[in-house]
Amino acid sequence: MNQTKHIWLALVAIGLFTIMGNLDSSIVNIALPILAHDFHVPTSTTAYIVIIYMVVMSGLLIIGGRLGDTLGKSRVFMVGMITFTIGSLLASIPVSFNYLLVARVVQAIGAAATMANSYGLIAQIFPPETRGQAIGYNTLFISAGFIAGPALGGLLLQHWMWNSIFMINLPIGVIAIIMGIRYLPREPKKQLPTHFDWLGALLLFLGIAAVILWLETGQSRGFSQPFVLGLLVVSVVLLVWFSWQEHHHTDPMLDLSLFSNQRFTLSLLAMVLVMMVNSFFDIVFPFYLQNLLKWSVGAAGLMMIAFPVVMAFTAPFGGSLGDRFNRKSIIIIGACLLLVAQLMYTTFGATTAIVWMLVATAINGIGTGLFVSNNTTLIMTAIPQPQLGVAGAVQSLLTNIGQVLGVVLANLSLYLTMSVKAGHHVTTISAKHPDWFVAGMHIAFVVTAILMILTLLLVMSRRQDKQLRQ
Repeated sequence: MNQTKHIWLALVAIGLFTIMGNLDSSIVNIALPILAHDFHVPTSTTAYIVIIYMVVMSGLLIIGGRLGDTLGKSRVFMVGMITFTIGSLLASIPVSFNYLLVARVVQAIGAAATMANSYGLIAQIFPPETRGQAIGYNTLFISAGFIAGPALGGLLLQHWMWNSIFMINLPIGVIAIIMGIRYLPREPKKQLPTHFDWLGALLLFLGIAAVILWLETGQSRGFSQPFVLGLLVVSVVLLVWFSWQEHHHTDPMLDLSLFSNQRFTLSLLAMVLVMMVNSFFDIVFPFYLQNLLKWSVGAAGLMMIAFPVVMAFTAPFGGSLGDRFNRKSIIIIGACLLLVAQLMYTTFGATTAIVWMLVATAINGIGTGLFVSNNTTLIMTAIPQPQLGVAGAVQSLLTNIGQVLGVVLANLSLYLTMSVKAGHHVTTISAKHPDWFVAGMHIAFVVTAILMILTLLLVMSRRQDKQLRQ
């Protein structure tokens, strides 16, 4: 088989599972009310179905990347695909709520193994001249999963039981596994070294899990609550201990010297900021459309879906542009478009024209597509091949944390501004005072504009590297 065709079919195998993993993330939320009813648990309790998946997956990402670098990325990716598919099969069997939580843990383990190694695999099998385009297509797959999730979930739940949202993973998983066996690169068999950093792996998992729990719990309970403050203390202690362990271990779980690479570290920070910015849109915009403009859920969903659709189709094109021209320039153009979109959002109000909304959202999607595909390529080309698994895992982890940080900061900006306008603490959007929400929304997007200015400063401060088309 033609080698070029072979690597693109390998990308399809990676992409199928990328779609499935992101489909699962977005499809479960819509089923939570039904799960609460069927399992006779409070609606708030069903949130653990989402939280336990995020905590376990995030905590295992870097471990999955390290295993990929040690045992082989294809091998760990394949194990992840099989594990996730088995977890989906388990989750589709209606037994009990606690059983479903266990099945979600199995899914999360599989998702961590694949997400940790997907970018590393792409960087490993694609040559520099097409790597950006390939990463752009992977961004398209990510968007496709998120886009299809709510619509497909609603369709399945309308006609079948809730377990259909997990059963849909089974045929996709089987096809992805077959394609993976056939097209992913063969690697020599390896074994874990006898001095593998098991303590570092445990400390890292617990530390990241504590950070995610702190952010998630702080949103709902408030960051000043004793339990939430305790989680923060535990997070700091575990991560400081992990850092000490890595500095003193002969073969660390995470080589902290990676972060001395300026291009790698600055690109990661820029990615985190962009993920935070887009989380603001995801949090604030639905309230704007439904609470202020009184749009139906369906109409609001169509407007919201415009962003990932535009981003999905822009990312491969943007990655291809980066492969052919100056990648750093494409990233700067993407960041500038994102900044323009945030400034446009600060003008939105009760009488904003739909065309103006669509233009702003399209600019946001184009900017994100150009930025993400090329910035990710820079991250993956900044690191030697033996460390690509860990590099991709760090990127996936910080992307998740950036999204959660964005949700926290968006809510803080929105409700703090409304509280100042109201003269008292506000925890909900008042139908009697729409001007409070508009003020909060404007401040929120002023914050995102500032975050994008910081992103531009980070991007422009990176050193030029002609060889890697920076």
